Amino acid sequence: MLKKSFQLNPYVFLLTLTVIAFFLRYQSIVDQSYWMDELYSAARSMPNKAFFDVYYWGPDPHPPFHYILLWGAYNIFGFSEFVGRGLSVFAGTLMVPAVYYLGKEIFNRNTGFLAAIAVTFNPVLLYFSIEVRAYEFLSLFSVLSTYLLIKNSLNPKIIISFLYFASLLILINLHFFGFLILIAHLFAYIIFQFKSSNSKEAKFIILPILLSSLSYIPLLGLTLEIAGSGPTWIEPVPMFSFIQNTFSYFIFGAAFENLNLLNFLLGNILFIYLILFFIFAFMEINNYKYMLIFFIFIFIF
Repeated sequence: MLKKSFQLNPYVFLLTLTVIAFFLRYQSIVDQSYWMDELYSAARSMPNKAFFDVYYWGPDPHPPFHYILLWGAYNIFGFSEFVGRGLSVFAGTLMVPAVYYLGKEIFNRNTGFLAAIAVTFNPVLLYFSIEVRAYEFLSLFSVLSTYLLIKNSLNPKIIISFLYFASLLILINLHFFGFLILIAHLFAYIIFQFKSSNSKEAKFIILPILLSSLSYIPLLGLTLEIAGSGPTWIEPVPMFSFIQNTFSYFIFGAAFENLNLLNFLLGNILFIYLILFFIFAFMEINNYKYMLIFFIFIFIF
């Protein structure tokens, strides 16, 4: 009698990855004290502040949602480094199943697993998973909103549309860069509708995008003030060098930071890979999911 071949339950594997991701992030949660930007987050979100003092603090180059989350966590669990970073650990851990389901939805289950493995051990995501800033939540809700957009586009339902609206609302109020994801969604969906000539279900996508954008009305004055505040402390760098270094650092972390030649070679290899992916996505532009990825990359870069 032949033995049945062993097959690992995909949900067990995903749960295992998620647990590993949690412990990788949790182990470094209080290795160091807050640094300057984290201190700013903590100062804005101090539990003795009133809600609207947290919401309208300015001029600040970031929307208020992450600070409100921090403020709530500090009030419930206590004002400590552990609590502040714990929120980011939570978001970083949830990135694993979120990326799995997005990869599975766009391509297939194997792609989802490979993406989840990459997220579990990615050095940049590990770093931001223990920083008291909005970046890990920004990544999480970029993934979640994109997943919900695809689900809502292909099988429109009121509940999915509401969840899509909620994810966009959170996304764009975490960081202004969240608007780049929203715009990419809008462009991809409009082109998809133009090609398919099927506008019956457009309200399930367009309304969440428009309604979530209205949340900026109370912050409009502050947004304009920030936009006109002049240059920041961030020094400009050549775009091509920035892209090379970004790709190399995102994949390998600081391992090759001081090895300029190796960093240059790795960055170029990854950059060429991205160009090939762009060509592939553009050739498959009739595929809505690939078109969505294409526009997200375009607007982010």
